[in-house]
Amino acid sequence: MPYIEDDTEPPLNLTWELVKYQRLEGKLKKFTSWVDDTWIGEFSEENWRFKPIFVRKQGELLYKHSGKVLAMSATILSANDWGWNLGIEDKIAFYRVPSTFPKEGRPFVYLPVADFSKRKINDEALNVMVRSIDAILDKHNGDKGLIHTISYKLKDHILSHSQHRGRLRAHTNASERSKALKEFIASNEPVVLLSPSFSRGIDLWGDRARFQVIVKLPFPDLGDKQTSKRYFSGQSGKRWYALEAVRNLVQMAGRIVRSADDYGVTYVLDERFRRFYQQMEADFPTWFKEAVIW
Repeated sequence: MPYIEDDTEPPLNLTWELVKYQRLEGKLKKFTSWVDDTWIGEFSEENWRFKPIFVRKQGELLYKHSGKVLAMSATILSANDWGWNLGIEDKIAFYRVPSTFPKEGRPFVYLPVADFSKRKINDEALNVMVRSIDAILDKHNGDKGLIHTISYKLKDHILSHSQHRGRLRAHTNASERSKALKEFIASNEPVVLLSPSFSRGIDLWGDRARFQVIVKLPFPDLGDKQTSKRYFSGQSGKRWYALEAVRNLVQMAGRIVRSADDYGVTYVLDERFRRFYQQMEADFPTWFKEAVIW
């Protein structure tokens, strides 16, 4: 059969298919130019995940599209560290706005119970922790509250040993998190929600929660491969690790007081908080520091 030249346009669906693969090719080229031995890989039957230790190279995805970028957050603790993590070499103008919420309505109470570091936590510390939490629940017997357990292990221990088990609500994994939160908010009883994962992104205004407890300092989990590689990458990694704990504390402090006329009290039980605060005081926002009660 003789060859017949066909100069008609390809079907539209094939054109879009070509565009899709051209875009994919561009993404793969960018990906392979980034990935090196500073990345980690996590592999399973369902998917492969690649994560950089830091995102300095990838920061260009944020700021390459314009001459200036405006970033707003309650937890940009240090302009220099924020810029370094994103690979921004230019000077950064940084302005911190004071809180409009009265400090009297959001006390952050240091209630040292024990050293809850992994090296020192023991049965005695756990028993004192539960007794202290029960005392707080007695004090707030008519209020709803939130307990930041930081780990599922501590959550399970509190559930098993507290005298207030009837008031306590929890979830066993991340997939149950949203359901547990909805049920907690909907309840008209003075229930208390235990969770290791509600440090941010939730809005417990008014009677949704009048108190909260931070059981231990919320350092990132070194069992996570990316976190571990960051921490052991050098001084910048250790600085990031400490700032993440500061950031988590600041985020937690804001979960239950959501407006100028709202109120609620936060208790931190880890006796390491005083020493950590003294070491990192310059990085805590003024509005946070003015509410701390020793």
